[in-house]
Amino acid sequence: MQSISIIITYNGEDDLIKVAVDSAINSCSNLNDYEIILIDDFDDKYKKFPIDYSYVENIKYIKNKNKIGVSASRNLGLSLAKFDWITFLDADDKFDNNFFFDSLTKFISPSIHLYILNYCVIQNNKILISPRLFHTNDITKILATDKVLR
Repeated sequence: MQSISIIITYNGEDDLIKVAVDSAINSCSNLNDYEIILIDDFDDKYKKFPIDYSYVENIKYIKNKNKIGVSASRNLGLSLAKFDWITFLDADDKFDNNFFFDSLTKFISPSIHLYILNYCVIQNNKILISPRLFHTNDITKILATDKVLR
């Protein structure tokens, strides 16, 4: 079974961050090992992170000294990640339960080094956008077309 590092950047989304972090924890419940790296890039130096996750040993919390932005915060998370499989989760998004168990056991192949998954938007119990799984052999074809969102 594979292990995964999840990088979540936070920029003051108090009403959303708990859903995101809890979904990351729940989605990893069947994995042998995982880590969640929370990068706090909120520019209020006096405000504490809204939820105490100190009881969860798999969570690393990093508070940026200065606001550096989402890209630099993600790069910081990448430099701290200890597992080969890494994903990002925005503070206003969430993962389905067992998402990583299903993904890592059904899709992952030793010959594939990168997967790109899009997201699924559900509104009023109707799927508006369906998820797709991209294979690394398709990446150059995808990047060469207008299918990439800009």
